Amino acid sequence: MSRETQRINQGRMKLRGAIIGYGFISSHGHVPSYLERALKIGDVEIVAVADICEERRILAKIALPHVRIYENYERLLQNETQNLDFVDISTPPSEHSKIAHAALGAGLHVLCEKPLTTNLADARDLLVHARQVERVLFPIHNYKHAPVVKAIRDVIESGRIGAVHGITLSTFRNTHAKGVPEWNPHWRRELFWSGGGVTMDHGSHSFYLMFDWMKDYPTSISAKMFNMSGKMHNTEDNCSAVLTFPNGLAHCHLTWTAGVRKVIYTIQGTSGAITVDDDEMQISLQHKTTGPDIAQGAVTWKTEKTNISSNWMDASHVSWFNAMFEDFRSAIEKDEFVGREAEEAYRCVEIITRAYESSKKRVYRINIERTQRCPHSGDDMIQQNKILPAKGKLAVLTPGMGAVATTLYAGVEAIKQKLALPIGSYTQMGKIRLGKRTENRHELVKDLVPLTDLQDIVFGGWDIFTDNAFEAASHAKVLEKDLLEKLKEPLSKIKPMPAVFDPNFIRRITGSNVKQGKNKMELAEQLREDIRKFLFENDCDRAVMVWCASTEVYAPASAVHATVKSFEEGLRNNDPAISPSQIYAYAALKERVPYANGSPNVSVEMPCIIELALETGTPITGSDFKTGQTLLKTVIAPGLRNRQIGVSGWYSTNILGNRDGEVLDDPGSFKSKEITKSGVLTDIFSKELYPDLYGNISHVVRINYYPPRGDNKEGWDNIDIFGWLGYPMQIKVNFLCRDSILAAPLVLDLALLMDFAGRTQMKGIQEWLSYFFKMPLTQAGLKPEHDLSVQLLKLENTLRFYMDEELINHLGLTYYGINESETRVTI
Repeated sequence: MSRETQRINQGRMKLRGAIIGYGFISSHGHVPSYLERALKIGDVEIVAVADICEERRILAKIALPHVRIYENYERLLQNETQNLDFVDISTPPSEHSKIAHAALGAGLHVLCEKPLTTNLADARDLLVHARQVERVLFPIHNYKHAPVVKAIRDVIESGRIGAVHGITLSTFRNTHAKGVPEWNPHWRRELFWSGGGVTMDHGSHSFYLMFDWMKDYPTSISAKMFNMSGKMHNTEDNCSAVLTFPNGLAHCHLTWTAGVRKVIYTIQGTSGAITVDDDEMQISLQHKTTGPDIAQGAVTWKTEKTNISSNWMDASHVSWFNAMFEDFRSAIEKDEFVGREAEEAYRCVEIITRAYESSKKRVYRINIERTQRCPHSGDDMIQQNKILPAKGKLAVLTPGMGAVATTLYAGVEAIKQKLALPIGSYTQMGKIRLGKRTENRHELVKDLVPLTDLQDIVFGGWDIFTDNAFEAASHAKVLEKDLLEKLKEPLSKIKPMPAVFDPNFIRRITGSNVKQGKNKMELAEQLREDIRKFLFENDCDRAVMVWCASTEVYAPASAVHATVKSFEEGLRNNDPAISPSQIYAYAALKERVPYANGSPNVSVEMPCIIELALETGTPITGSDFKTGQTLLKTVIAPGLRNRQIGVSGWYSTNILGNRDGEVLDDPGSFKSKEITKSGVLTDIFSKELYPDLYGNISHVVRINYYPPRGDNKEGWDNIDIFGWLGYPMQIKVNFLCRDSILAAPLVLDLALLMDFAGRTQMKGIQEWLSYFFKMPLTQAGLKPEHDLSVQLLKLENTLRFYMDEELINHLGLTYYGINESETRVTI
């Protein structure tokens, strides 16, 4: 039983709420209704309002003099959560998801304007989150509370017109609904804020009415959209769609360019029809006659006309909101956390998404997956739609546009142009065994797993230098000039966004392309804005972030990293223990963007970041790309251990001349790298398990900055080993490698696999990606696995699991007549 239900049962009926977004609909529709209920019934009280616009905050204070006013929803939730039962989200749709998640995470019920979200993945995640935290998620679907719409439902339920098999819904508007002049009156015509035009704005109303009247959900949609404003606006102002239902068809026409404000609905049944023109409703009922079966058939019609005042001209719909709020209250009382209304909101987002897809791709019909239930929990999600398709463009965002990132960008562009092969990329060239050895089945990973195609990747990033990707790649001198010249056009278009930078964490380099803000929270908000803007401007459907910047000074977890709440407070207070990489990780997760840490920076390991990843349902992984010397260690060291060869010492040194080498010349940054490079042998050669073999290893790691080498790193390893009867031996390794050439394909693989993890609804730590890291991130209390072959088995079995293939354990006893399925019991 929820705390609100307990209060209601104790006789305290009042729900305490906060309004987030004090625009037209909240000030003209929601607030008057709340004030009316407070006066007449006394069952609701608004105690706080948040709005990003100062002028709107002033107006809110005038209208609601006794409420507390905040400049953003984060501060409101921080200070008011204990005083609240619910939040009313009345912002532009692009903001709905993040605010709703924050409110649910704070233990509050959510009342949200339509559409629930601007994309299907966010809608799915919200429903799951609401079920997990047992809080009500309720959309403001107020058209169903219009008196004339209620009258339509009564006629349908009475059976007077028979079974409904056809619907037309036309919504005519002479303009888009204007926003408030103090902020942005035309935000509905800006894709960044609205997520779409008239379809996004009015589609939900039409679609949830269809569900109600057709008594089912559609199976397919065909849509056509048009923007009569030309280049003036980037959202459509006209939409026509046909939806196929199991029992008939529904036609929807939405426009912002009509010469009139009006709704016209028709509902056709097997024995009659309903026609609605705003407040006028006409019911036509068939009556059989004994006359000839010609023209209209052997029937006559009885017509009933009624005028039902519904105030269609009032855009605020105050009276409808009041009736809707009654249903919201009821859902709270009954603990209906994800009820029919939330399911319909999810379905509306699904249909809107498919409508855009149909129109954009000019596809005659887009099928809509039929499921018995809407996703209410994590288990439901896996059962219904284990893997979302890799549709649309994927933004691969890299903090850092230096040697590694630009080598990645250039490499993928070269592969697209068929100038090179993706050598070193597991996802592009790797093959995975399927089934038993006798089946001899091997498939390319990219053919087995629904990964994003390289043609659909869009690169972007942040850097403290202003060089575009072509200039940065030329400066890095990793790739030959001839190849770069062939790639100049696409690389020159990739320009760095200003970076979050703190000289206390990176001391040996500095740049001018740096963000400014009054505190670290403001910097995080700027990063979030960058992500949203990049997705919008590049028409991307989703994003992943992979850290490719320099190594920060080692900074272990402190009190500020204990929880999300303490971390956010630290951001606002400019806590010196919060590093730039942690700010990037926070921003990515708040935007539900999977995040991979390619450096030894302590970021994804922090308890607050792990908590936030679980809270937002977003994958994280790390840390520190395993490319050169450490890669060889994870091959050689397990081999020595598995053959019970002792090791008395392992001396490793490197020379490196690129920007990474320059940064690592600082002792503080080197400390971060030393920990990840040293930890590999500490875990593989466990002195607790093998004290006689590895109890006294001398492990030394050195990195020296040597500018003449550039990106061509050289590593020397001297390994002192001992064998039978303690006799000493030596192994010497000299690895002359190209640092960025080895790292670039790892970044590509991590980007594609983290996107796959996100579409598979994995969340939190992704240990199955240990294969790519020096210091794999694991659940607290679990020792990381460093053996490269074991890591590969874990990776491939994870892919087999999600692709419904048989897992492989290499036992192989069945080939020798032993039944592996029998359970062996020791007595």
